[in-house]
Amino acid sequence: MKNTVLLSLLVAAAAAAAGCGSDGDPGPNGTNGSDGTNGTDGTNGTDGVDGTDGTDGVDGTDSPGALLTVLAGSVTSATGTALEGTPVALIAINDRGESITTFGGTLTDATGAFTIAVDDGVVASSRLAFIAEVDGAVLLGSLTGATDVNVDPISTGVLSAVQLITETPGGRTLADFTATEMQTLYTAADAALTTAGTDLADADAVREEIISSIGGLIADLSEGTYAVDAFALPTPANASVDVSFAGEFDLLAGDGAVYDIQTDGEIDDGEAGNGQGDACDDCFELQVDGISFTSGTQLLEDGSELSLGPNVMSGLNVTRKLFVDPNGASLIRYTDIFENPTAAPIAIDVSVLSNFGADGSGSVLNTSSGDTTIGADDEWFYLNDAGSPGDAVVAMWFGPNVSTQVGTTSDHEVTFDAIDVPANDTVTLVYFGALLPDPPDTVGIEAMLNGLPGASFSGMLDEHYQQTLSFSPLEDALVGEAGAVASFAEVTLTNDTAGGSIVTQAASDGSFSLPLTGTSGDMLTLTASDGTSDATLTIP
Repeated sequence: MKNTVLLSLLVAAAAAAAGCGSDGDPGPNGTNGSDGTNGTDGTNGTDGVDGTDGTDGVDGTDSPGALLTVLAGSVTSATGTALEGTPVALIAINDRGESITTFGGTLTDATGAFTIAVDDGVVASSRLAFIAEVDGAVLLGSLTGATDVNVDPISTGVLSAVQLITETPGGRTLADFTATEMQTLYTAADAALTTAGTDLADADAVREEIISSIGGLIADLSEGTYAVDAFALPTPANASVDVSFAGEFDLLAGDGAVYDIQTDGEIDDGEAGNGQGDACDDCFELQVDGISFTSGTQLLEDGSELSLGPNVMSGLNVTRKLFVDPNGASLIRYTDIFENPTAAPIAIDVSVLSNFGADGSGSVLNTSSGDTTIGADDEWFYLNDAGSPGDAVVAMWFGPNVSTQVGTTSDHEVTFDAIDVPANDTVTLVYFGALLPDPPDTVGIEAMLNGLPGASFSGMLDEHYQQTLSFSPLEDALVGEAGAVASFAEVTLTNDTAGGSIVTQAASDGSFSLPLTGTSGDMLTLTASDGTSDATLTIP
């Protein structure tokens, strides 16, 4: 209860008393006498008497059956004990560490310790944390028990590292970690940070050391598993809208890039997300047996994929589908579909031609083979015009199965020769392009190109993916859930029967996916650099 104190108002009264002396008697024909001096001031009046304090209010009664739990802990910064009077609050947090609600608060004493009483229904949980701000840093402490809760950089780093496990939608959550497991992680992290001599004032260094040293333990406690997963793309809704156009149709990427599509599926000029244009003078013209594709029916499927055709070419029904993610980075995916409606196979030669806005200036910046000459052995390349900044940078990926490929900063042609389309069947070609800002982010561009085809198949029919000739489509994969291995661990899958290995890096949440290469019955070995996974598997 708070006391209400009535304060008296101090009134000071001052009385001034002033006296004047009388004039002297005038002398005969004399001058006037001098003025007398002023009298002294009077003394101040005395202060009034203070009013009496108000009485305390009556304590409220507890609700029937209310029970309290007293929680205790201490706050320690990177430099030592927190100052007396540091505010501490008990909060509930979500998987991102954001506060949902506050249960109560208190202040630390001279030793940095605190106690706080909460309803008995509040029990230890990794979703409950104490929060305090010390030396300009926000510190957290997971509620792992009723006493001796640590609110310090170590506990803050442990919570931060554990939250990485929850990064992937549908993955593990913070609630999957028990209070006892959080205490186990704290003890292990404390020992690791002490051994490494990590500066506890550097929150990033603390988290990196925790991930590096006990990331495997975090993964183990999160209980993520891995299993063989049959590959299949989600079935798209394919809700189609007629968008018949005679000039151009803009497909917009989430980063602001503009793909202005002509009726035959070519990109007219194009524009990177920062507004730089003139990437193309005409890119991705499709020819079948030397004849250029023309539009036909024009539909927009699911608000993001433009479908052009089908048109009859060399006895085949040919359709072009162009997908740009309205919520993603600058990337356009082409799916050219060749459907054979006849009872006999049909062989065709396919070419894709581009003319660049660079008009021969500038240079090819790199190719997948590591040189600046575009050849049939290159899965990808990217190029720029002269001057920087200038026109948008152009990147293209056609995959490993091209027949011929030549190009400069003036124009480019890639061919897929003697494609055999079986009777009453379909084959497809899938390839990608990107319009990117200049000066180019070479590291980011090459990471994107090396990651293709990757998982860039949103909205594509599974049959069109499986029937592509551009690359070897995945069929089955070894998929690790969030927490299957340590954050960023290197995962290696070795085929002990047929030979060969595939390596990938787990995501920050410890999830991963590796293609299963081989045949049914092959023996595989899975290892992870964090040492937490070493298993023998069999391809089903």
